[in-house]
Amino acid sequence: MITTIVLLVSISSAILISLLIKAVRNHPYFSEAVKTYQSIQVPETPRSKGDVRRLRKYRALYRSARRRMLLLFVIHISVFSLVYTLMILVVSLIARSTQYVDIPVSIPFLSGLNTERGIYYTHIYIIALIGFAVPIYLVSRSIRLESRQPP
Repeated sequence: MITTIVLLVSISSAILISLLIKAVRNHPYFSEAVKTYQSIQVPETPRSKGDVRRLRKYRALYRSARRRMLLLFVIHISVFSLVYTLMILVVSLIARSTQYVDIPVSIPFLSGLNTERGIYYTHIYIIALIGFAVPIYLVSRSIRLESRQPP
């Protein structure tokens, strides 16, 4: 029973992270920066006169977009950390005195075998971590920037 509740809490927190990151990224302030960052083709080190001209032309716009992208990155990390900490707190409140739970199959290097009863056991936070990692594809898909296709 506790294992199921912990899995549901951890999966829902991973989905919450995905939704929050998508909401922040779709804010006009950051979506404009993403579009600008993807549309401007400015090399880091100019190699020709054309690169120097392009760098001068787009310098302010490029710096602004870079700062916004850095802020977006910091917000992504802080949202991830806060929701993960909240998930650990909720799991610890749900499983107050229960530290270890019985599991039907062995998890290599993360579970033990109770030889008297013949069942495997693991720590409750391992179950929460596995449940949190299952929908992480949603989080990585919402963070990923789509690169422009070359003509």
